[in-house]
Order: sequence, then structure tokens, then C-alpha cells
Amino acid sequence: TQANAEDLILKNAKVRLDQLYGTQRVQQALASADPVELRAAINNGRVVNVADDLLDKAETRHVYLLAERKLLEVTEGTDIDNLATAIAEGQKVGLDKAMLEKAQW
Repeated sequence: TQANAEDLILKNAKVRLDQLYGTQRVQQALASADPVELRAAINNGRVVNVADDLLDKAETRHVYLLAERKLLEVTEGTDIDNLATAIAEGQKVGLDKAMLEKAQW
């Protein structure tokens, strides 16, 4: 019927709008360097079917940001084991070489 067709069109439009908003949110979170916001955007993006390649890029960036944050936190401390672990994790995800060298001193 006409009403069912209109409901279907509206439902599809809502799904597409959610997907576009989700994509925009992931893109903005990628630029922000905030791992908490990025994780929230990734989770939302999975729900609204954001493109897999964008979500993969966001996941990679999230891991990088967490390693960077951990390295910065432990560099200030005195726990050698935590620092060594953070340096190893940073190397694995490709953190900036200058940052890694600074942490080793």
C-alpha cells in the first residue's frame, strides 16, 4: 500500500542519515586526537554501518593514540618496566621516532 511504501522510504532515509552522521562523526574524531571520542565514534559507526575502510583507519588511529598517551604518561614516571612496555608498544604501532627516543632517555 501507499502508506507502507512511504514508511519504507522514510525508514531508508533515516538509516542513510544515521550512516552519514556516523561517517561525519568518525571523520571528525579522527582529526581530534582524542582516543575516547574516537572509540565512541567507532562504536557508533559500527551500529550505523559506516564504511569498513574508514572504521579500519579509525581503529588504527585509536591504537596509535592510546600508545602515544601511555608513553607520555609513563615517561613522566619512574617505573622502568612500564616505560619499557610503553616504548615497545609505541614502536609496534609506529609512534614518532623522536618521541620514542626521548622516552628512552
